[in-house]
Amino acid sequence: MKWELIAEDEAAPMIHPVAYLYVSANKLEKIVGTNGTTSIGPFESKKFRYGLVVEAYTRFSRIVLKKFEEPGFLDTVKKQSIKTAEELRNYVLSLEEILPPSSNEEIVQIYRKLFDLWTDMNAWGHVVNCLDFHHNMLTNRILAFLKEKFKEPLEVFSILTNPLMLTPTSQQDVDFLHLLKKIQENEELKKLFQKGVESILAELPKFEELNELLEKHAREYNWIYYHYSGPTILDKKYFVATLKDAVNSVDAQSEIEKIEERNNKIREQQKKYVERLDEKEKYWIEVAKSAVYLKAMRKDIVFFASRYSDILFKEIATRLGISKWDARFLTIDEIEEAFRKGKIDEKLIKQRESFSIWIVGKNGIRVLSGEDAKEFKDRNIVRERVQQVEELKGTPASVGKVKGIVKLIRSVDDIKKMEDGDILVSPATNPNLMPAIKKAAAIVTDEGGLTCHAAIVSREFGIPCIVGTKVATKALKDGDEVEVDADKGIVKILSSK
Repeated sequence: MKWELIAEDEAAPMIHPVAYLYVSANKLEKIVGTNGTTSIGPFESKKFRYGLVVEAYTRFSRIVLKKFEEPGFLDTVKKQSIKTAEELRNYVLSLEEILPPSSNEEIVQIYRKLFDLWTDMNAWGHVVNCLDFHHNMLTNRILAFLKEKFKEPLEVFSILTNPLMLTPTSQQDVDFLHLLKKIQENEELKKLFQKGVESILAELPKFEELNELLEKHAREYNWIYYHYSGPTILDKKYFVATLKDAVNSVDAQSEIEKIEERNNKIREQQKKYVERLDEKEKYWIEVAKSAVYLKAMRKDIVFFASRYSDILFKEIATRLGISKWDARFLTIDEIEEAFRKGKIDEKLIKQRESFSIWIVGKNGIRVLSGEDAKEFKDRNIVRERVQQVEELKGTPASVGKVKGIVKLIRSVDDIKKMEDGDILVSPATNPNLMPAIKKAAAIVTDEGGLTCHAAIVSREFGIPCIVGTKVATKALKDGDEVEVDADKGIVKILSSK
């Protein structure tokens, strides 16, 4: 078999990336009637890449799409996606109470329980992703009938598939604006937030209501920039500093009204467009709308659960005398063995951190490192070839045409490069890249379809976006000048550094 590397995350292998791979071969038969295939995940330079046998994945995706034709299956997917996400959320929150236990055996059992919950959630997440990821099957099915009824099918698609339901990250934005509004409507509070951050924190207890609301906000949203492996955990001081910066530059009431006006407009447009669809077409729009929400919701839960899973890795690392980062390169079985023997092979961990291949199938998790990993890569992974090109093609996700300077934004560390009006180029966007997204004149991604994160946020902000180019991060580099024509799905390279 030949695997193709089709996506990447800046993440240590355990828990989320490997748990996602695990479901393909082990968790899907009960859901769709058949499992997928063995998956691989090369790790190198702090990046975990997802490898699939594309032909097998495409065949499986057709089975998934066919499954959605069965009455009640969409409702089951929605119900189970939310249920498994909530079960994972509740369990990771309980880790602060149940850790540390008295024995190493209990640690292992906690880890196994946690891994099971991750895989349960990711199984339903994989079903949703299979609808559109890498092949755009769902998007193409919907655009086919929208093109027959509307002059601007892409614009209609974006409106009809907007779920108008707030994910936790979106809810944070709204809650933040209401905190800001409370400050701006009180002269005494406005004066307080003109002072330095430390002075604000010292005086806040005098304003009991706002202080309690801020503490609650920090507790509920400390994870939003954590990503997969941390270490960013936001605190009350961070939100105070952000509010201070916004007091004189953001009109909270106006922004709240804009959100409400936008949502009301979308509701009216949805009602008007839906009237022109038949029942079958309405159903597939509902599938896409649900996919948009469930994918965004799942991503938020992944970040939330990653932040609180950190508590378990800290305990494991302490007991083994290694770092939390190192602990994420050991499988559950290896941790159990290390506890039993009272020692760990730190040389092996460092090899894995340098370069390793994680093979996840019916027989569990197998990890290759050193020469074994290099040989596997040369023998089994499709080589990526990117020829020099003058233009790239992808799927238009949000219409518009702009010129700008390319900035490659792969992770939070890259955000500092971003300036207003730059073209954000990324393998795929996610919520913790929002500070960069808000400065972008356009977004271009390697991955995704019309229901991906980049497509959703670009339509929300009204900026051009092209997704699914497959090679943008390899063909473009920082400083290139490009023209993004998201009406046609073309990125032209005007000048190259």
